[in-house]
Amino acid sequence: MNSFIRQLWALCLLRAGPQDMPAQPQLATQLIVALVLLQVGASLMLGADDALAARMLLSVFLLVAPVWWLLGLKRTPERLPQTLTALAGTSLLISLIMLPLSMLVLGMPPPTAETPPTGAQMFAALVTFGLLAWKLSIDTHIWRNALDIHRGLAMVLALVLFVGEIALNQLFPGA
Repeated sequence: MNSFIRQLWALCLLRAGPQDMPAQPQLATQLIVALVLLQVGASLMLGADDALAARMLLSVFLLVAPVWWLLGLKRTPERLPQTLTALAGTSLLISLIMLPLSMLVLGMPPPTAETPPTGAQMFAALVTFGLLAWKLSIDTHIWRNALDIHRGLAMVLALVLFVGEIALNQLFPGA
């Protein structure tokens, strides 16, 4: 397990690719389940609403469907477990890093025109922005390697999937 975490970390540092992940469907499934459980826990901590189950199903769909479809188009379905392991594993690591930031600002009142953001809120926002940029670069790296495509196209794909997930999540307003 320790070597797998090192492999994931190397992937986060763009020193490894999805092809370096174990080709084990059960590992990919376990990572997806762990990611969903972390998201559920974080959502409950942040005050989840009735749309939580729908958002979690959408999250799994948006993780698995594009990988399955795009690898099928490239006629490389054998890369599915490794690509899902890479995407779910790196998402899990980034989410674990972001969790303390969420807890930091959880009890703080939201900024308004009368009360500007606190230093802690600004710090959390800047670190969150940096982590999201890092995650987009990781996803770009994963897509580039998994699909054997140009970095620019992989970046567009990662951005489209990121923005698409945000847009689709708006169908289920709430925490």
